[in-house]
This record gives sequence, C-alpha cells and structure tokens, in this order.
Amino acid sequence: ETVYAQLWHNIYVRCSDGSVDVVQYYISSDNFPFDAVVLKNGIVSGLNVLEEGDPVEYLVNKETGKVLYIYVPNNLSTRIARGRLQSVDWTNKNAVFLDLNGREYVYSIANGLFGTTNGVQYLHFTGERRTAANLPIGSLVSISLVNNMITGITYVGESVLYPETYGIVIENNAMLGFLTVANDEGQIVSKTYNPANLIVQKREYYDMRDTIGQIHSMFPDLDYNPRITSMDSIEPGDIVSFRTDEKDDGVIVSISAAVNYTTRYGVLREFYNDGIVSSFLIEYENGKTAWFTMPNSAYVTKNGRPSSPYSVRVGDWVRILINQAVSAPGHIMESVKEMQVENEGHLINEIAMGKLTHLNMLQNKIQLTDVQTLTKNGWDKYKPVVQFNLAGKNTEFFIDGRPVTISFVNNYLRYSDANVYIALENNFAGDIIRKVSFRTGRDEILPPDTIFGTDSNGGFHILANDGMITTDPGTIVRRNGRLVDGRSIFAPDYAVVALCGHNTAAVVDITDPPSTAGVNIVRGRIYSVDHSKSFRVQSMSVFDGHNWLYTPIQREFTIDYNTMYFNENGLVSSESFIDFTEDSVIHKVFTIVTDGARAARVIEAPFVTQAVRGIIYAVNGNSISIRNASYYNEQTGRYLPVSNVNATVEINIMSNSLIIDRDKLIGANSLSIGDQIKIMTNTLPDVIAGGMQIDGYIVLVEK
Repeated sequence: ETVYAQLWHNIYVRCSDGSVDVVQYYISSDNFPFDAVVLKNGIVSGLNVLEEGDPVEYLVNKETGKVLYIYVPNNLSTRIARGRLQSVDWTNKNAVFLDLNGREYVYSIANGLFGTTNGVQYLHFTGERRTAANLPIGSLVSISLVNNMITGITYVGESVLYPETYGIVIENNAMLGFLTVANDEGQIVSKTYNPANLIVQKREYYDMRDTIGQIHSMFPDLDYNPRITSMDSIEPGDIVSFRTDEKDDGVIVSISAAVNYTTRYGVLREFYNDGIVSSFLIEYENGKTAWFTMPNSAYVTKNGRPSSPYSVRVGDWVRILINQAVSAPGHIMESVKEMQVENEGHLINEIAMGKLTHLNMLQNKIQLTDVQTLTKNGWDKYKPVVQFNLAGKNTEFFIDGRPVTISFVNNYLRYSDANVYIALENNFAGDIIRKVSFRTGRDEILPPDTIFGTDSNGGFHILANDGMITTDPGTIVRRNGRLVDGRSIFAPDYAVVALCGHNTAAVVDITDPPSTAGVNIVRGRIYSVDHSKSFRVQSMSVFDGHNWLYTPIQREFTIDYNTMYFNENGLVSSESFIDFTEDSVIHKVFTIVTDGARAARVIEAPFVTQAVRGIIYAVNGNSISIRNASYYNEQTGRYLPVSNVNATVEINIMSNSLIIDRDKLIGANSLSIGDQIKIMTNTLPDVIAGGMQIDGYIVLVEK
C-alpha cells in the first residue's frame, strides 16, 4: 500500500469537569482522506473546521480510541460575575459566592485553576496563587464563567461588607431580647439581641410634619415619636433593616426602623391568614389592586372597637395604615400597621331579579318589571314595576358572565327578554345598584343547602344539585353581606343558589347554617341555692331539638351578675331566686340556658313536648303567623298537616319564651317573613284545625 502523505494534529479540549482531553487529527492520503464526521453550524465536514474556543461534544470508539463523530453546539455561554467568596470545596472543586443582594450561588472550578507546590494545594488567582490559609473569604472577587464553569478568578480587593436583612416586624419581645420578622422573600426569620449592646435607630424617610396630623385624625391610636431610639420602640408592622454579629449570624448588633406612613381605602378581594401574618388583596375605589402583609399582632378595629385579623372577611371595606421603606433602589417594602374595618356601609341589602324596561343614562336610573327579591325560601315579594338608582361608574354590567358597558346595555339589551339580576348596596342617599347581570338562560332556584366541595376557582358542589355548579364574573355572590366573587365560596358554606342555564350560578347567597347546637337548654329541679354564686339541680333533662333526654345525675351551675331570670311576667330580679321564705325555688323545675357550667338564663316556664312547624308569613309584635303548618303526631312519629284547606297557625310568643336562631338567642322582632320555624308548646288544641292558636315557649329557626 502506497501512502502519499501523513498529517498529525493534536486538538486539546477542556471538559466540563475541568480535565483536558486530546483529540488527534490524522490524515494519511492514498487517494482519499481518513477523517471524523464533524457537524458545525449545520454543515457536515471534517476535523479541519474546528477552531480554538469551539465547544464540542464527541463520540469515541472505546476499543480503538478513534473519534467517530463531533458536534459543535452554538450555545456557548461566557460571562463575568462579581460576588463575595464564601468558601471553596477543594475536594469537589467548587466555590460558593454571595451576590450583592445576599443570594447564594455555587459554581464548579476548572481543573486548570488548581495546582500543587511543595505538597500544598493552591487556587490560581490572576497573577497569584492562593492556598486554603490565605483565601480572601468574604472579599469581593470577579469570576469568568464559561457555561457556568469558573475559568478565571480575579481578586477585586474591596473591604468586606456585611449584608443587611430587611423585613417586617412580626414580634418584638424586648424583655427576652427576641425579634421575629418576615424578610423580603416572605420567610419568617428570628434573631436574638442584647439591648445593652445594640444600636437602635428609628427615623422618618421623609418629612412627615404636614401629614402626621392628618394620619392621627384617621388613626387616633397611632403612637409615634421619631426621637425614641430604644428597642422598645420597635413595633409589629415596622419595617426594619439589621446587621448581625460577624461571628454569630443569630445575634443582631444594629437595627434601624424606617417610618413613612400613608393610608389606603378599599374592599378586600382575598384574605389569607397562616397564624403569624395575614396577606390580603385590596381593591381600591378606582379598580386597581395591591397585595399587603400584616402581622397578626397589628391593631385591628371593627365598627370602632378593638378586634383581630380573624374577624376580617373577604368583601369588607377597610382603611389601612401603611408603613413604607425603600429596601433597595426601585424596591419599596410595605407593611400594614393598623386596619379599620367598616361594619356599616357597602352592605348588599337586597338581591333582586326582573326584566329591563327602561334605562336613564343621564340620571343613572334603571327600571325593572316583574321584580322579585331573593329570600331564604327563593324569589318572593313580587312588585310589578320598580325604579332603582345606579352607582354611576361603580356599577358593573355583565351579559352571561361577560363584562359590558352601560352604552352596550342601552343599545342592545333594553328590549331583550333576558333575566336581570341586581345587587343593591346601602348608601347614605338610599340603596344603589352595584352589579347588574343579564342572563339568557332559564331561572331555577335551589333550596338552601350545604356546599360540600369547591375547585377554588368558583366551581362548587351543593347537596341540592347534581354536578358542579360554575360561577363567572357576572355571578352575584353575597357573603356576610358583602359582594365577593366565586373564589370566596368554600365548603361547608350554607347557601341559596339561583341557576340560570345548566349548572351556571346567577346568584349565590351565602348565609349562616340553620344550627342550634350552640345553645344548650336543660330542665332541672332545684336542689340547693348558694345565693348569687351557684345552684344545684337534683336531676335534669337535656333538650336535643325535639325531645328531652332525662338524666338523674346532680349538677351544679354557677350564676353571676349576667345571669337573667324570667317568669311568665318577663324579666325579674335575681333576688327572686332564693332558697328561703315562701318564695323559695327549692324543688321547683326551671328551664336553663347554659354556657358551659354557667347558667346564662333561668326561666320559669311549662314543660314543652309538642311541636308545630311552618313558614312565617306575618309578624305582628309577639304574634307570629305561619303557613304550610304541620304538627308532630306522637302515634305515627311524623309531621301531619294541620289542615288540607287552611294550613295556618297563629303563634303567641310569651314573656318567658326562648327563640333560637343559628346558635344565638334572639327576640321576636328578629324573626322575618320566610323563616321556617319549629315551635315547642305545652299543649295543642283537642281539635287540630287551620287557623288555630298556640303558645310557643321554645321557637327554633330551622331555615
């Protein structure tokens, strides 16, 4: 075999682990070249196209050691980074750096930067060698990165700076020297401090002399003195920056609290509480939104009285006092120092449905016909024609869940046959419409029932309906009297739902469930009385909502100045509850409302065992009329109608009656038309008939 020419060429390749491979380029010419396949820039060629600096990936025959295929990618990444050197792992050949914002990064170091002299390993910096003993830990260095591998290190030589931590104060225990903050990444951080060795500053970012008086007028509980410089002045909600001890990162050596107060007003759209801090989304009156963080120890008032974050609800209108601080150029931290929750105003008093007949855009009025109001038992209170006031720019309009303008309504929906659902908000000038929703489907009202599942995006399941019910932006959702959206529907809410279209909710009205479990009623025979302190019953019966469960066990109940006493004449003095003279209560039987071991009410009333239920259609003082009335038949164990023609009953509420609605005691004036109630009485007429009268001693609101 004749060889005309031979060419050897060594190509040195830096691998990702820092080692060096040698690829030999060999040509032996006997009329054709022997070469490896190289793919570069989409073109297939030979080894002669490789250049210094090319990143390569190649396939090698293990048996012969020959390169079979080389790929030259185009994504070589080279950059220069600057940070503080924290540590070097000599075994795994990597280093840890902190950037100027305190974030940690780990990079591999090329093998070529390591060396050994006299048995001591060193790392090659530009122009010098650094052993483990003289590495510039904490100093600023500049590194050259090729595909995130360090190929060069330059010592900048800047003096070591200790980073500051910014955060919102969650708790400050000055007595124990303990500070907890939520840092700018949302993490909860706890540090200790020694007040005797601590430098404290509390200052204003801006001159507040012109605004602090106005803020004090809105938040009179605000106590601020910019001259205070002790750790006691650091309060929950303050935005602080602090430095820790060089030798112990858990100890604060200096702290500064920035103060720049401003206020915001709006409605809560989302509210989350994790037990330490609350995060909430507020929507301002101009429609813009913002997220805020508030420590649970922040001062919260509701209707002018001290409250807590646990009483805050989505849909509440709030005024918040905000503290601002600049934590970095272009970055402002904000925390809530105080929140005032409106207990009155902006309440959705009424939800109605009708047909649109007239829209007056100049006077902001809308006229509906065939108007019905949503009650606990569906659409009721029919009115042929009603004119309502719009809230101007604050009124929202929707058609099948899609937002539209008032001009669109005026031009295209005035003569439509769509159902119109409206949410009426109370206002100093009278009720105004905040939301108008047009629906082209068929209206269907579901009975009040419990929601047992949601998808957290407005979809939910209710016991009274098969399949998932969906909501959209046009759905009117009322919760605690506030207008909210479908994301505020949770299990196990109790709601009245109006559908318009297949499983599409037009209205979701969330109310308290019809529970009476929170009010405990017993009857007991008095055994002894410790005047104004307690009394003991020798036996008692517990009321379970229909029956009395007898127990022969003695029990003692405490009494105090809040305990109320009633007989057939109404409220009487506590001095009447005695165990001596002819007025002694010993051996008498009383109905007792208990609060744990305390007697909240002691009532002299008959033993009631018979029941009637129905729906209220009229309330006249202490006289209540019910329809669809039925009575409990002890022989059959079922409720039977009082009449097939006139199923009504008139209930007399006595001075010593108990009325229970959703875990609380109420008066007769708090009952409303549409309530479904059960009445316990001591006797029914011999002849059960429509229109009969009975005395009600225990009244339970069921729905």
